[in-house]
Amino acid sequence: MDEDRVKCPCKNCRNIPFLDVDEVKLHLYKAGFVKNYKCWDRHGETLLDNTLSDVDDTYTTLHEQSGCMIYWIGDKDLDMCKSFNLDRFKPRSRSASTRSRKPWKRMHFFPLTPRLKRLYASHATAGSMCWHATNHGHDFGVMYHPSDSEAWKHFDNTYPSFASETGNVILAVVPGLAKPKHRLDVFLQSVIAELKQLWEDGVLTYDVSLKQNFQLRVALMWTSSDFSAYTMLSGWSTAGKLACPHCGKHTQAFRLDNVNKMSWFDCHRRFLTADHTYRKDKYKFWKESCRH
Repeated sequence: MDEDRVKCPCKNCRNIPFLDVDEVKLHLYKAGFVKNYKCWDRHGETLLDNTLSDVDDTYTTLHEQSGCMIYWIGDKDLDMCKSFNLDRFKPRSRSASTRSRKPWKRMHFFPLTPRLKRLYASHATAGSMCWHATNHGHDFGVMYHPSDSEAWKHFDNTYPSFASETGNVILAVVPGLAKPKHRLDVFLQSVIAELKQLWEDGVLTYDVSLKQNFQLRVALMWTSSDFSAYTMLSGWSTAGKLACPHCGKHTQAFRLDNVNKMSWFDCHRRFLTADHTYRKDKYKFWKESCRH
């Protein structure tokens, strides 16, 4: 196996022929993976000296209670919800054993750690994990990678010990279409706990491209969401006069007299460049109004 040719793990090839990476992708799209190929021993996983667990760590099943709590860590042995005293398990028949008790709801948690470690375990992806730290081009005004952004540079200056290890990972989170709305904090508990552990302590990871271990740490820098999800993720209220997180207490929002609703009409001209013609336009916005 090298960076360009790998054994094809599709149903037809069954890890026998060495093919180009692009051809392997095409085979997998058409035929899918060979059955029961969970430990990638034909693609380097057995060379990691037990740094990857033999246990299936791709997801964890947790019991949850109608979005009000999840049964884990200190609450994993509870039989009733702490908030509403609801039963955790469905009623069982007399013949059912204790092990067969079925919860009302389950939540599947897909941890980040094993997935990030696998990126460093593959020859196809390990080298690209540090691409942002190389001289990938710095044309003025062109952002080749998020590491060229002012936010990333500010983060590097603020946390130099994190930035010094180029293998560390910075994440951005994009929520899916379906979300639990006001119960989001309950379902994020396991994610937040793992992110804190990866930030504070990190995890020992084998980089197959460098053939050495390092302590991988992770930081969450961005979240991308609509305005309603923003309030659930950040805790900032997106309703009322102070709804704009950028303006805050300096907002110019006002309440409409007849409908008793907030309006942000003509609140945004102040963000235009100083020489923009709209700043002095007295007719297209508030009459006889300028923004200096």
